[in-house]
Amino acid sequence: MNALHTTLCLSALAFATTSACASLPELEATPAAKNLEQSIVACGWGRSQDCLAAGDHYVHAGGVPVDGARARTWYEKGCLTGSPLACVRLAQILAERADEPMAQKRAVDLFHTACEQGAAEGCLLMGVALDVGALVDADPERAITYYRAGLESDWPACEGGSAAACRRVARMFMEGRGTRSDQTGAVRMLEEACVYGDAEACVQAGGYFLNGAFVTRSVRHGRELHEEAERMLHARCEEGWFRDCHLLGREYYVPEG
Repeated sequence: MNALHTTLCLSALAFATTSACASLPELEATPAAKNLEQSIVACGWGRSQDCLAAGDHYVHAGGVPVDGARARTWYEKGCLTGSPLACVRLAQILAERADEPMAQKRAVDLFHTACEQGAAEGCLLMGVALDVGALVDADPERAITYYRAGLESDWPACEGGSAAACRRVARMFMEGRGTRSDQTGAVRMLEEACVYGDAEACVQAGGYFLNGAFVTRSVRHGRELHEEAERMLHARCEEGWFRDCHLLGREYYVPEG
């Protein structure tokens, strides 16, 4: 058992069972795995943002295999210790439990509470649920209230350099949620998210330029955006984010388990 495995194992005991500890894989000492180790230790000290980060590692294969159950454990801890975004991530997992009505009801409550606490993603997802009648009865007028709350929070965050906020603004512009539809503006927001480090936004924006959809066609710019996305994914792959290695179509180390 290596040192990293020991740390994760001891942390698992604090929240789960001995069997959960025994099933943890031996991990390659990549930067992503080391970051996970640090996040789990800090989460144990009550730092909610590190609990969120630990959950994200298990969702996006950051040094460990994708593991929804463990992600849920860390998001639960982050939500309980004060991270609205961890509550949103937990709600997203619960919302998929179609066989558990109480879990889905809790997901709605978490989306609403996270929105009230300033998590724009919670506002957007609550708005979508009301808009399409998923998890709750459809109420498009009420959905607009949540969309606008999310936009009011995300717009300054995007201007401040948040790639995630820019992507959410882009989605609202593209779909006309809580604001007028503005597909060209949406592509520009995706470019902003790309500049701030979001590889998926680079790919999406690049596709619009390559196809001349909503913007003047520019094969050169489209390729530049796709090349930037590849550079970002390559860097994260080298750090041990296995999901990004997969997106590159590369062979990469995956811990067994």
